[in-house]
Amino acid sequence: MKKLLSMIAVAALILTGCVKDLQVKTPEKLTVEYGDKLDNDKLYDAKESDENVKVDKVSGYDAKKVGDQTLKVTFTDGDKSTEKEIKITVKDTKKPKIVLKKDKITITAGDKLTLKDNVKSVKDPVDGSLKYSDKEIKKSGYYIDKGRRWYCRSGYRTHLRNETNKLQA
Repeated sequence: MKKLLSMIAVAALILTGCVKDLQVKTPEKLTVEYGDKLDNDKLYDAKESDENVKVDKVSGYDAKKVGDQTLKVTFTDGDKSTEKEIKITVKDTKKPKIVLKKDKITITAGDKLTLKDNVKSVKDPVDGSLKYSDKEIKKSGYYIDKGRRWYCRSGYRTHLRNETNKLQA
């Protein structure tokens, strides 16, 4: 009887010792577009990971927070699971659409020109309509293009991604 129990104990140790951890290869660098839903298939390399690996749970992702984020991702194959931290960068590359009331404004010397009065709407593909802000942006201004003076009006979201619309004065 003792011999049988010893053999069962040894077999149990061998079997539990042979079970390896779930192997998941995660990307070193992952960039996600601002406002987009996270694609779970991009969180691991299926060819370099164990078979049947799937994402079970993701925490720490904010689609509307630009910059670096650290996600905690739980992977499973149905039997085993493992948790990994994945660093991602959320970037906003989709520019807002600026619609002007008039493309050309005529003024005389000495007249006051308020560019914001000529902006009909500013609409972002993710956030929708953007409101005017009095916050000073140093990138706004004018430049000379083939002898003409163009005034630039910039639409900004809080993290200063801009879209420039040209207005001839």
